[in-house]
Amino acid sequence: MLQYVNRFSCISAKNEDSLIIHFEQDEPVSSSDTNGGNISECTHKVASLVMDRDCAEALVDMLGKMLSGSLPPSKKFGSKNKS
Repeated sequence: MLQYVNRFSCISAKNEDSLIIHFEQDEPVSSSDTNGGNISECTHKVASLVMDRDCAEALVDMLGKMLSGSLPPSKKFGSKNKS
C-alpha cells in the first residue's frame, strides 16, 4: 500500500552509525462547531524508518540518480545489507 507524505525529518544517532527518518502527512481539518469556520492542520506520522549508514548513503545516491534521470524510474533498484 502506498502512503502520501509531504513532510519528513531526519535524526542521526549519537554515534552516527544509524539514521532515523520520520515521514509525515499534513491534513487540513475544519472545526465542526462553526459553519465552514476555521481550518487548521493536523500532522500524522505515516512511517518511521531506521537504517544504518551504508543503507542511508545508498538511498541518497539512488534518489539523486533517479531525480537526475540517470536511472529509469520503472525499474526496481535496491541495496542489501552486507552483514
